[in-house]
Amino acid sequence: MKHMRYALLALLLLTALPAYSQIIELKSGKTIQGRITEQHQEYIKVEIGGVPIKYYFKDIAAINGQPILEDQSSVSSEDINKPVTIEIFAVEWNLPEDIDAVIHNGIWSIQGVFNKVFDLHFTPDFVAKVRIFGDDKYFFGYQRMSSTTSSSSGFYTGKVNEAVTYWRKDIGEMLALVFHEITHALAHNAFNYLPLWLDEGIAEYFEQAVVKDDFLVVSAYPERNRSLKQRLRWESVKDLSEFLAMPDEEWDDYNSLEDAPSRTMSWSIIYFLMETESGREALKKILHKVKDIGDQPDVSLKVFDSSYPGGVAQFEKDWHQWIPKERLVHVYPICR
Repeated sequence: MKHMRYALLALLLLTALPAYSQIIELKSGKTIQGRITEQHQEYIKVEIGGVPIKYYFKDIAAINGQPILEDQSSVSSEDINKPVTIEIFAVEWNLPEDIDAVIHNGIWSIQGVFNKVFDLHFTPDFVAKVRIFGDDKYFFGYQRMSSTTSSSSGFYTGKVNEAVTYWRKDIGEMLALVFHEITHALAHNAFNYLPLWLDEGIAEYFEQAVVKDDFLVVSAYPERNRSLKQRLRWESVKDLSEFLAMPDEEWDDYNSLEDAPSRTMSWSIIYFLMETESGREALKKILHKVKDIGDQPDVSLKVFDSSYPGGVAQFEKDWHQWIPKERLVHVYPICR
């Protein structure tokens, strides 16, 4: 079904009023004031007096005085969800066709989750680039030139928008790194800013993705799962409010401990939310609110508390009850 695109310049300039409150002028002549909590292709949700109300862009004249401009070119849901272009560079070796197909299907299927579960889409010129070196010697040489990361296995470089790793005898390990790093590329195209716990948590989640027949199967990360259960037994799981409030530098410092607790908690939060429909809906709200608000003090704590039913306190209770249980496998249809 065809629908109209709207230029959302006004939504990028929502800084005029305190507490993220906006003045919205409707074409009917009515003016309302409220806080935009969700943004979608055709409508926004505005919280007025604690009640979310849906307003379609076709009915809105301006937001904070900025007109909502109608783009006369129409686009279908198929167009905005069409598979991204993928470029794979195999350096000093030949990429087998079957591995090439797995990488393509995996990336397109991860994109499908971004599109259909998160309601996130990518710029038309986005290209998912993967560079796989024949051995680690070439990998480390390229890393020194293109990235400041010290990772010995793989990295994402925003300079040229590439996921980079090298060939291994363990194909599953190599594919896991490709899926992890390309998830960063997808996320960085969809967001101007993403807190480190979300950026790494989603990448760690898709690192465990495996293409099986016509499905993308995501299993629990064994090391992270084991580590978190152990920390719960030892009563050493960090308070969630404290974790969400950590600046990125503090997140990195905490992750330097032997069991990488920052990555472990980030992965676990995402896996828990992706396990149920209500959790996926909460995660979608978190992502869209972060996208709207951007890099603001305590943004993670604020959006989490307003997106999960019962807020951070209820999430922490539900999450702690879930940690000791067996993990379910998450299955998504392959997108080609």
